[in-house]
Amino acid sequence: MKSPSHFATVIATVGGFVSNWTYDGEQKCVEFLKPHLSDAAKYDTNSPHTLTAGFHSLMQSLLQLFADTPITSTQLVTFFQRLLETLPSSSTPEPTSKPRPEAVIGELIVDVYWSVEMQVEEHFSAAKAALSAEPEMTEKHLDGETESLSTEKRAADGPNRTVPFVERKRRAEAGKEVLYDFLRQLLRKRIVEARICRERLDTPTLAAVNLIGDSQVMTKKEIRMRTGLFYKQNKFNLLREQSEGYTKLSAELIQSIGAPHSSSTALPTESPAVIEARARAAWEKVVGLIGYFDLDPSRALDIILDVLTTHITVHYSFFVALLKASTWHRTQLPEMSTSGMDVDHAKGSPYKGKTLDEVLIISEGERFSEPRNASKAQVCAQVLGFKFAHYQAQDVTESTPKPLYVTAALLIREGIITLEDLYPHLSPSDDDMESVYHRRYKDSISDRVAAAKVSALAVAAPLTDDSVANSSSRPRPVGADAKKPAMEKREIPNQKLGILTALLSLGAVRPSIAILTKFPWMTAAYSQVADLYLRVIRVSLQPLYETTCRPNTALVRSNTTPRPRYGANGLVQPPPRKRVLTLLAPLPPNTASSEFVFFYPPWDALIPRCTEHSDIEDVLFPMLQFLGVQVSRDFAFVTKLCRVGRVQLTAATVLDEVKSLWVRITREFLLPTISLQRSNAVCSVEVWMGVVRHLDVQTRWSLYGEWKQSLYKKHPEMRVTFVEADREAKGVLRRLSTKNVSQMSRNIAKLCYSNPCIIFTNIIKQVESYENMAATVIDAFRYVINMGFDVLSYILMDAFTDPSKQRVKDDGTNASIWLQSLAAFTGAVHRKYTLMDPEHVLKYVAHQLRNNQSNELIVLQELIYRMTGIKPLATATDSQILAMGGGPTLRVEAVASEERGSLEERPQVSLKSRERIISSLQSSDLMLSLLVLIAQHRQTCVYTAPEDHLKSIASSYDAVQGTLFQYIELLSSLLSPDAYASLLPSVYNLCCDYAIDLPAVMEIYRPKLHAAIFSHTLALQEKNDVNKLADTTEAEKRLKAKILQQKKTQDQSPALANSDLPREGSPAAVMASNAGTPVEVCNETPWLPMLEPLIADVAKVLPPKAVQVIGPAFYVTFWQMSLYDINPPFSRYDQENTRLRTLSKEANDNILALKDVSANKARRERLNSTIDSLSREMRDHIIAREFTIKRLQREKSHWFIVTDRADLATQIIQYCIHPRSLISPMDADYCVQMIRTLHGIGTPGFSTLMCYDKLLGDHVSTVVFSCTANEARSYGRFILGILRDLSAWHKDEKTYLQDNRDKRGMILPGFQRGKQEKKSLSPEDLYDWEKFKQLHNKWHKKLAVNLSACLASAEYMHIHNAIVVLQEILPVFPVSAVNSASGKAISEAMAKCIEVEHREDLKILAGAYNARFLKAKAIWEAPQVPTTNVSKVFSFVELLLSLRRKF
Repeated sequence: MKSPSHFATVIATVGGFVSNWTYDGEQKCVEFLKPHLSDAAKYDTNSPHTLTAGFHSLMQSLLQLFADTPITSTQLVTFFQRLLETLPSSSTPEPTSKPRPEAVIGELIVDVYWSVEMQVEEHFSAAKAALSAEPEMTEKHLDGETESLSTEKRAADGPNRTVPFVERKRRAEAGKEVLYDFLRQLLRKRIVEARICRERLDTPTLAAVNLIGDSQVMTKKEIRMRTGLFYKQNKFNLLREQSEGYTKLSAELIQSIGAPHSSSTALPTESPAVIEARARAAWEKVVGLIGYFDLDPSRALDIILDVLTTHITVHYSFFVALLKASTWHRTQLPEMSTSGMDVDHAKGSPYKGKTLDEVLIISEGERFSEPRNASKAQVCAQVLGFKFAHYQAQDVTESTPKPLYVTAALLIREGIITLEDLYPHLSPSDDDMESVYHRRYKDSISDRVAAAKVSALAVAAPLTDDSVANSSSRPRPVGADAKKPAMEKREIPNQKLGILTALLSLGAVRPSIAILTKFPWMTAAYSQVADLYLRVIRVSLQPLYETTCRPNTALVRSNTTPRPRYGANGLVQPPPRKRVLTLLAPLPPNTASSEFVFFYPPWDALIPRCTEHSDIEDVLFPMLQFLGVQVSRDFAFVTKLCRVGRVQLTAATVLDEVKSLWVRITREFLLPTISLQRSNAVCSVEVWMGVVRHLDVQTRWSLYGEWKQSLYKKHPEMRVTFVEADREAKGVLRRLSTKNVSQMSRNIAKLCYSNPCIIFTNIIKQVESYENMAATVIDAFRYVINMGFDVLSYILMDAFTDPSKQRVKDDGTNASIWLQSLAAFTGAVHRKYTLMDPEHVLKYVAHQLRNNQSNELIVLQELIYRMTGIKPLATATDSQILAMGGGPTLRVEAVASEERGSLEERPQVSLKSRERIISSLQSSDLMLSLLVLIAQHRQTCVYTAPEDHLKSIASSYDAVQGTLFQYIELLSSLLSPDAYASLLPSVYNLCCDYAIDLPAVMEIYRPKLHAAIFSHTLALQEKNDVNKLADTTEAEKRLKAKILQQKKTQDQSPALANSDLPREGSPAAVMASNAGTPVEVCNETPWLPMLEPLIADVAKVLPPKAVQVIGPAFYVTFWQMSLYDINPPFSRYDQENTRLRTLSKEANDNILALKDVSANKARRERLNSTIDSLSREMRDHIIAREFTIKRLQREKSHWFIVTDRADLATQIIQYCIHPRSLISPMDADYCVQMIRTLHGIGTPGFSTLMCYDKLLGDHVSTVVFSCTANEARSYGRFILGILRDLSAWHKDEKTYLQDNRDKRGMILPGFQRGKQEKKSLSPEDLYDWEKFKQLHNKWHKKLAVNLSACLASAEYMHIHNAIVVLQEILPVFPVSAVNSASGKAISEAMAKCIEVEHREDLKILAGAYNARFLKAKAIWEAPQVPTTNVSKVFSFVELLLSLRRKF
């Protein structure tokens, strides 16, 4: 409807033309209305409304009632003639279905004429009524009366509202005459048709223009006609009165139906033209019988429908043609093709961008146009409705027959009736459908959920007792005379369900969807509806599936086709099956003798078919939404859908819209299908391979999250599935044990196929609570498939990210039990199953580190340990620490022989798991990122939680540092040296760009530098061996020549011939000259070439003071080397070789005894291979150590350039010794050995004495307080190593003097007196042994004072770390032989600490140390000094102790 402003604009415009009509108004009005003439019949445009408003304004201008200066009738008729002449003429007659423009404009003029005439009549009636009222009525009252008129009428009145009513009545009467004259002229000029005027104008008007005779006679005829039509009952020949006519009708129908349809194809045996001709002839006979016997047409139709219902299976085509030829047909329909809709797809899909309703209209073509016989079609629907109503009566016990539903559906599908006409006659009502049937479905779901929650044993009936059963106390049965219960009221049949199933079976999609739109729950409540709907969408998808996936139909073999069998006479062919037409759909299973054929072959003709990929979104997806989760009932369709999805998602270019569509399909249909397809592994594989695996991880896991959280709650069937699967999962886990893991693994796999989120959630809960279940559960995953492991990864991440769980125990230092258990489970399951991708865990840990969360580092630790066997060495034995100074093979055998060494049970699995974790790090670009993040977090973790206790912060720091070294070991051991070297940025970039401190950077760089130097060393050694061999050969030649010469001159010089000294050029002389020759490295610089770029970078990063005093070269040398370079563990090589040879002999004995021969052979081969590797490694280690010693000898003179040895010692301790001694026990031993090495090679400028003095000075308590637990152990080991060296020198002066001289007997500068450096030292410059012992005594005393002060402190870290240090140094401190008072001081401080300490962990730690300390009392307790007055001495000591405590 157009807005009033549009009409007002047109009226105003035409009014302006009328005011200048005689001048140029008429021409302008023609030009204004001319463009709208051709579209006068198009009511969806402005043209009809513009013409109506314009004609209305023009006709009002004829009357003085509306215009002050009206135009004449002749002028207006002339105008209409001119207007019609502007229409284009055509020699071709217009089709009868499309009216001519002249006729449309004529009808419009008649309609406007009637509207103006009604306005004039209203004015006339109003004026007449006002004049007949009382004389004293004021004009104001009259005006108030006209206010009740409409807005348009008041606007039409204009200024004439104040005209006296007598004048208004006169003008109205004159206006009628003007209008009559105007209509006569229109009729004479043939502008309007008389037929239209008689149809639409009132009787007085028709009489005034002589279109009818007497108006009164015409009125009486109209009254009599209406009475006969609406109020008189027709009398027909009813069946009970005379049956001859109806008998002849039935006989005629039976005789005319013709031959039945073919039972093999269900198609008519005659052509459509023959059937149609016979149907038309039969209809003429039916009409004749109705007329001759005066039969009731409705009853005749009823008989026709009865015969159709009876013979619908084999004669439906005749009756459809008969009804189409009858007057009960709603419209004439074109012939229908039985081969489906012929849609031209050459120009792309016709459904693109269309709604589902538009898609269905396109697929139906013009079959359902506007009906021309709607009222007659309603009669047919009403007759059918009466048949359905018969079965709704309470006294009818039989149900509505299936053929009646099919008949109604067939008539609807063929367009003979409409669903809208039949729907009101079906039961139950829409309200009852919701309140009864929908409620019943909901109740059934609730009952199923409640039943699933209760175990079968709980609902079982109680056991009966025979004695009680046979007793006479049981109730008597109800006698025969008992009152019968009242008959229950019969439930109204659900005929809407029946018509829906019939419509779907015949492929009438559009009316079926109309019902499903009202009741979408019917597909879930009634399985037959879902199966029929699936039958429809299978047809819709099939064309796209065949063109996209190209299935090999030759390989398809029907399991329902009988096959030949071998009998007594050979191969016996099965008897042929008889084809039987049926109304049932889907078709019932074939029997041994019958094969069923659906009676209506063109049932799929109106179904929209998908031919383009875009049709999935426009056609299939909207149709699937009516089906919902019931798509799971057809696994074949789901398989085809997934394979089409795989083609789309693996295309070269995949649009975001396509991905979004398949995500919706997966969410709404595919995932519920997996859950409802119980234990169907193939379904999970199809969904995974077809769609899910081609989505990114974020999308997949968001789908899993919805699957776990909302999908099971959204759909009723899924609620039942959730409860059943959850109960089954808990039952399986309760029964799971190591004894039945093989059987239970199958049950777990079945649950994983259908409901992985449920089973894995329960498993994770069990593992979090019971750590010992992890190994059994992991072993039970042997049959889990790809999608199951992907869901498991999501469930693990979901469990790790649960914000409601506490990550740390109440002590603030250790990770929670659930986190430890889950981390270990995560690492183990990733190690065992290659389908588990560790990339997700690595990304999660990296994300947590970016958020400054270090609690999840335990996950990374366990993942690395389980997959590679590399674990942090927070606590290691002395033997293991010593072995860590060896080569890679020795380190592995000493620390992790069973995890990744020669005793590993499944080396192939370990090798694959190591390759997988490295591959995941490389593919995710996390290799360097994780390294940098862990190193950065090592520095920042102490600042991220300032409110936490120091114990918690220290524990966090230890965990991060342990993970860092574990990760460095992972990269350095699994990557090739070149790959590891190429991974690392420069030292300057790591320090400045990534903000990592220099000691951590040097720890990261050490494996790279070691590999480069070791390769360089072996290359030089090989070159040196070649040169030695060449020199030896040349020397032998010279020696032979000289021997010959000596024989000639032997008589001349006998003394020379008998000389014992090697002569020049002899082999002995050559070997002697080469002995001790340093390996040549570079003639221009003392530094190794691979270290020079590093030295330059360190010079930029180190503080200027450190660069000036210790220099970047020494800093690089110190941090680059390790125990491997300066302290080879030859004893550990021998021990491991001995152990491995023993194990190899045992394996060989088992082989000889025929005990597990294959396993022992493999074990023996691994052991022998490891023995060979250790031997080669030891030889290379000797070469590397010789190279290192020679290198240090060459470099030592170039390290330090300052003369202040005290400052040098301070800088070395600050930047080298102290930071590294706290890192690990191995680094602590290295620092001890490095001090010994610097002392032993006589490093110029380095004072060993000052270094020890500063290390064992007053700052010990400060260092102890600043340490973490692991650093305190390392620091204690470092002090232990220093004190062991000092104790050896303290015990033996000879050892002291020997260790302070080189091999040539020269005094080493380490214990030089004074602060100034001397180039040459004499024995007097060496620190005296007695004074050294005094220094040693002082250092023990300072240690005792510092550690006693720590024990007396109330600070937790002071006490804890002091006890840890004391535990480490207990073998060498306190010792009464060095300082007699230190033991007593420590004893008193420890006793006081145990007495006053209330913190349980410290109390336990102190008690453990005190027990060991008291056992060593003989070492630290000073001998009793004999005295005559013991009490006085004791009092004096007590006084001194009290003064010490006071001050």
